[in-house]
Formats: sequence, structure tokens, C-alpha cells
Amino acid sequence: MDSQPDFSKLFLEYFAQIGPRVSYVLRRPPNIVHDGVFLSSLIHDARVVPSKCRRDGDTFTMLIDRDKWEEYRSEEGNLDSCPSSLVVTAVENVEWSPQTDPDEELWIDYLWIDESFRYHNGETFGVILAGDGWRLIITVRTDDVTLKLEDE
Repeated sequence: MDSQPDFSKLFLEYFAQIGPRVSYVLRRPPNIVHDGVFLSSLIHDARVVPSKCRRDGDTFTMLIDRDKWEEYRSEEGNLDSCPSSLVVTAVENVEWSPQTDPDEELWIDYLWIDESFRYHNGETFGVILAGDGWRLIITVRTDDVTLKLEDE
């Protein structure tokens, strides 16, 4: 193979079509793992304060301040941010590790779908967000989970 697909090009071209506000919903399996890579890129370096996260029944909502990487061009040097929400449904459990100061601002490095989704075909799997020294594991029901990022 002479060349690889250019993820940055795909990411920037797709999200340039959407406009100034992103609304991105992960598709059902098997696409959820691939869509998770794009979602992880959209929320990379987002800031979250645990006390601003809410669980209402089986819905978990994170209010985040998201850098708009989809609009960033290195030659221009501007990186804007916007308030957004990440909403996860079909939630069975939410676990911060280690327990953090609820008012501490945390930076999100990555989001991924844990390997149990692919290898164990169970009733639940983990949606994991992680940053420097912390991890959030959101256990969700496989059959009816949704993950949605919505800019305000």
C-alpha cells in the first residue's frame, strides 16, 4: 500500500459541511466503534467539571467546553471553543476513577468503546472517557444505547 487514508482530511471535510454547530450521534453497531473515533476527536481537550454532570434515570449528561478541532487550521492558528453536551442513554452505571474533586476541571484526552463490546457480545459494555490521571466508565446496555454530542 503506497498511502494511508488521511484521517485529518476526512474529519475536516466531513465536519466542514455541518456548519458552526455540531450535532453528532453515534450509529448503531457495528458502526458505533468507528463513529467513536470521530467523537473522540470532536471532544479531545474538552473540559468537564464532574459536578456539572447529571444522571437522570438511565440518561447521563456531561456539560463540556469543547475545542472546535473541526474548524482548526494550523496556518490560521485559531482554536475556538463552545459549550456542548454529551448525552449517553441506556446507562446502567457511572464510575469515576479515581474519585475526583467534583469541582475540579478535567481535560478529556480520549473516548473509546471498551473491548467487551467487540469480543464478548454481552448485554452491556463500557464507554470510557479518560484524561491525565482520571477515567470515567459509563456502562451501557448494548441494545438501546445512544451517544450524542450537541453544541449549544
